[in-house]
Parts: sequence; structure tokens; C-alpha cells
Amino acid sequence: MLLKDIIGYNDIKDQFITAYKFNKLHHAHLLMDQPQGASLPLVIAFAQYINCQQPIDNDSCNLCSSCLKYNKLAHPDLHFSFPYQIDKKNNIELCQDLYPSWKNQFESNQYFSDLDWINTIELNNSQGKITAIECKEIVRKIHLHNFEAKYKVFIIWQIERAEEEANILLKSLEEPSENTIFFLISLNHDFVLTTILSRCQTWRIPPLKLEDANKICMNRGLQYDNNELARIWQDSEGIIGKLIQLLEDNDNHISEQASKWLHSILAQKYEVLFAMSDYIASLNRLQQKQFYKTASTTIRYWLIQNATQNNFKINSYNVPDNEQLYSSVLYLDEAIYHVERNSNARMQFLDISIFLKKQFA
Repeated sequence: MLLKDIIGYNDIKDQFITAYKFNKLHHAHLLMDQPQGASLPLVIAFAQYINCQQPIDNDSCNLCSSCLKYNKLAHPDLHFSFPYQIDKKNNIELCQDLYPSWKNQFESNQYFSDLDWINTIELNNSQGKITAIECKEIVRKIHLHNFEAKYKVFIIWQIERAEEEANILLKSLEEPSENTIFFLISLNHDFVLTTILSRCQTWRIPPLKLEDANKICMNRGLQYDNNELARIWQDSEGIIGKLIQLLEDNDNHISEQASKWLHSILAQKYEVLFAMSDYIASLNRLQQKQFYKTASTTIRYWLIQNATQNNFKINSYNVPDNEQLYSSVLYLDEAIYHVERNSNARMQFLDISIFLKKQFA
């Protein structure tokens, strides 16, 4: 994967390349991102670049044997770890046992989300975990000689899902073997252990710029007027995978149901709420989080439009004032926090619905 093939994020690309060229590349990097963000493609492209045998300007050659293996995610010195669930019945004990599924997931959509991965490996109501046995396997591989690359690369996706087991990696992060590079990716920064944070160079993946959204449209042959593109970009929060999903009109049923829910409350059609509570109860935790996140993003958009337009309406209905909208956003964000802690889905949904009803009245 070439760096130039990932649209945008030029600042972070330049900083990384400069650090590498001046021999100031840190051995452990923590990228703080969002689901469907660019961090995973970026670190794979970075890893390919530092191991390229004939780099061209500020990118890989994409022709040498190392690049060809990276393009197939088949380099022997490239290692991935990710959340999963031990299943001895199906001979799944380590991440490498699920590597074909991981590879297929990335090749089908390089900006996939945590929910996409959970659905791929069919964990149902579990979010998976980076287990202690997987962390010990990483340590074991660290002490092996490199097969052929200059740098042995470890990419750990969702390091926060290692929880306390991440402490197994501390010594390796602090005193790594020669020519070993770690790329840790976090999708939920608040749960990354401070002991991990203190040992890594931290990178925050910035929102994609509007002009880069326009480049994505041109590359994919999509046509949007400036106002419509700006609205979609705003809805995506600058998250590249979500932007592409919205641009290609592939948003799923969860987003549609979240929109239906908000519009029903706005139109005071409360009779649908009890039926929708059954729908919410049928979702797993990650899907519930997506539902409330979509609703929160929609209300944020209303808030911005309310502040910049006179008499802003949604389908002829008046929108609540900004204070009420802001309170609604905070309540929804708090709901996402409680979903993580196994709240009763049906009761929580009805509680939020009643709260929004009062705010929208």
C-alpha cells in the first residue's frame, strides 16, 4: 500500500517520513483514531515504506519483493494482533488462527470498523479481547530474528482491548529488540493503560479535510454540489471510512432507524417508540453504540444548522433551541458510556426517548 493512495493526512505523513529520514523514528507509536478511521492503512503504508528496498521520493517503490509481499499482507516480518475470542473447539487460540479472515476484512474494506470485525468473526454479543496468550506470543516473536526485512513490524489494532494484559508488553515496548517497530492503534483512547501511553510516541489522527473529501469524490467518480458534500462531510465527522460510506449511499439499517427515531420524537409520534425498543434490544452492544452515535451526530448537525440559519426546520418541524440540543447530545454520549457497561437496552432506550421528548417539546 502506497502512502499516496491514502487521500489526506499529509501532515502526519510528512512528520513520520521526516523522522525516518533523520533517523529519529521512535520504536513504539500509538495512533489515536476513531472507528472507520485511516490509522490502519496509514501504519501499513508506513511499514511498507520503511522496509522498501528502493524507496522513491516520499513513498515506497511498490515493485521490490518487500513491497509486493506487503501488498498481499504476506510479509514474514509483518505481524498483526486484534480483538478475538479463544475458541478451542475451532482451533482458535491466537490471532494468527484468524489471519485469513483479518486479511479478507482489510482487502474488502480498509476502513472497516470494530463492529465490522466483530460481525466478520461472529462474536455476537462479545467485543473480543487481545488475550494474555496473544500478548505472550507477541513477546515470543519479538525475540526471533528478522526473516528478511530491515524492520520487524507489530501492528496491534485496538490496544485498549488488551486491558490489563497489555502490561505483558511493557518491557518490550520500553526495551525493544533491535530494528523492531510497534504501531498500536486505539479506537477508544480513555481505556488505554497509562503504562502503555507513557512508552509510546502518540499520534492523533486528525479529521479529514473538506478539500480531501472532494478528492475522494473525484477519485471515485462521484458528483456532489459543494453544499451537499459539505453536509455529508459534516455528518461523517471527518472520519474517512464513514465519509466514503455516506458518499456511496451504503449507510445501513442502523443509521436509518436512528434517523427514524429522532424524526418520530420531533413529530411527536410516540407510539412507535415501544416497537423500536424491541429493535434496540435485538442489537448487540456495538450496534447499540452505533445507533446512539448516529443519533448524536445528527443532533450535532442540527445544532450547527440552528446556529447558522434563521428558522431552521426539519421536515417543517421546528428544531429545539441550542441549549436543548446540546443537552440531548450529552445525554446520548452518556448512553454510549452505559452501553459499554451492559445497561438494559430496552429500559435505556425508553429512558433516552423520554428525555428527548422533553427536550424536543
